[in-house]
Amino acid sequence: MPDVFDDLDTISIAAIGDAITYTPAGGSPRTVKGWVDHRPDLIDFEVSSGVSAEATIEVNKSDIAVLNKDGDRFTLPRTGKTYKLAAAPQHSKSGRQWLLAVVATAL
Repeated sequence: MPDVFDDLDTISIAAIGDAITYTPAGGSPRTVKGWVDHRPDLIDFEVSSGVSAEATIEVNKSDIAVLNKDGDRFTLPRTGKTYKLAAAPQHSKSGRQWLLAVVATAL
């Protein structure tokens, strides 16, 4: 029996999510929808701080089943930059989405 929340997540992201260009390692680019938070994640070292991620992306696992930390790339429409995973992918509380911390790739 399908979960109604899976449908709601899919419908919400499809209707108002950001169009993200996802390029899997060694694969062809394709568009997926997701939420993008452009606020940087900061690590506080008491005397200084550092950026651990430039943005966070939330996408449905049904759109991206498997992630490759070293090779997958994401192009975000707001910045036009290409990003890579900064850390291992995390799961949302529901387990239905990937939470991806990303940093811009070097040109």
